[in-house]
Formats: sequence, structure tokens, C-alpha cells
Amino acid sequence: MNRIFIFIFVLSLFGCEQNKSQKATNNLQKKYEATTIELNIDDESSLVILLHKDGTINRKGDGTQEIDPNFYIGIQQDSIFTKLTKTITPDFESLLNGVYEDPDKKGKTCMLEITLSDGKETKGVRYTYGFESMGPPKPIADYVLKAIELTDPWFKEQTKMTETE
Repeated sequence: MNRIFIFIFVLSLFGCEQNKSQKATNNLQKKYEATTIELNIDDESSLVILLHKDGTINRKGDGTQEIDPNFYIGIQQDSIFTKLTKTITPDFESLLNGVYEDPDKKGKTCMLEITLSDGKETKGVRYTYGFESMGPPKPIADYVLKAIELTDPWFKEQTKMTETE
């Protein structure tokens, strides 16, 4: 009987810690209202994404070595930014306000900058690496890849409209 009680007590403690962690992550996701992502490859702008919780969306390029000079600006009914904030974790936030450089860069120099703003304060991270290197840490890479994934349908629609003009 005592073993069962101890087991249930331990499980309840674990559950409480998990709820605290979930609440902390949810607070992070609601904390911000805008983000920018910029990737430069050898000082050329390869990707620029700006998202705001009001639905504002700006994008240039796709993050590859093929540089696209077109910059698209619009507003979406559903806020892509709100969907993107679900990838903000404590691990991601711990990297903010940091400048990092991969000492073993291979290939063209890539500089990735991400900012997040709550309307009063802006936090950011800069990571410099080689195009043929491992790239930024997983929380940063996940954030950028999710931003590309979420904005791709809108971006492709914009590029099609300019091709037909």
C-alpha cells in the first residue's frame, strides 16, 4: 500500500513540474508580437522574413545561394506569427541576446540574425557559420525552418503573381 502511495505521489509531482514547464512555454509564446529573420550569404541577402501578430508578412528569398531581388509585402487574415511562436521554447529564448560564431566554418560565410519584439523591447541572436558547416543550434534552425514553412504558400503565391505580370 505504501509503495502505491509513493508511486502516485511521485507521478503527481512529475505532472506538476510538467504543467509549470508548459505554462512557461505558453507564456513565451504569448510574450512577443513581431519577429524578423535575415540570412546573408557572403554579404548578400538570401532570406528576409518579417512577421507581426497583426497579420503583416514580408518576405524576400528562400535561404538558398540563388539570390532573389524581389521583396514581397502583405497582410494575412490568419496570423502566421502566432503559429510560429509555438516553436519558441526556453532553449530558444536562452540563445537570445547572444552573438555566436562557428569556429570551423566551411564554405561561404552565412550570417543569420533573428529578432523578437514584445512592443517595448527587442531581443535578438546572431549566428555566423559556413554554408557547408552544421549551421546554427537546433532551436534556432527549427525556428527558421518553421518560418519558411509557414510563409512558403504565401511567398509562392506572390512570386507567381509577379511572373504573370
